[in-house]
Amino acid sequence: MPLAVDLDGTLIHGDTFFESILSYLGSNPLGAFALAGWFTKGRAFTKAKLADYAPKADEVPYDQRLLSWLREERRAGVAWRWRRRRIVRSRTRSRRMLVCSTRCLLRMA
Repeated sequence: MPLAVDLDGTLIHGDTFFESILSYLGSNPLGAFALAGWFTKGRAFTKAKLADYAPKADEVPYDQRLLSWLREERRAGVAWRWRRRRIVRSRTRSRRMLVCSTRCLLRMA
């Protein structure tokens, strides 16, 4: 059975969507007007527009207790010659965040 881990609020403390909004507005304060227009087209559209402003993997605070637990699960799987598939679940549109979090699960856990 695969082990699914949610990205926002579980693997990392925080919300990548909110962090993307802050990053976008920090680099472009007048972008608030564009942001308001994007929200009228829906949350998915807004997430797609903000994908390039998602935080980098080394900028987000990971839940160290969860990472420790994932490491233990991996060791237990190796000891029993059984590898449990790990999956990152997220609604984020940022490919960079998904790739980084997946690497985190595969290498660190």
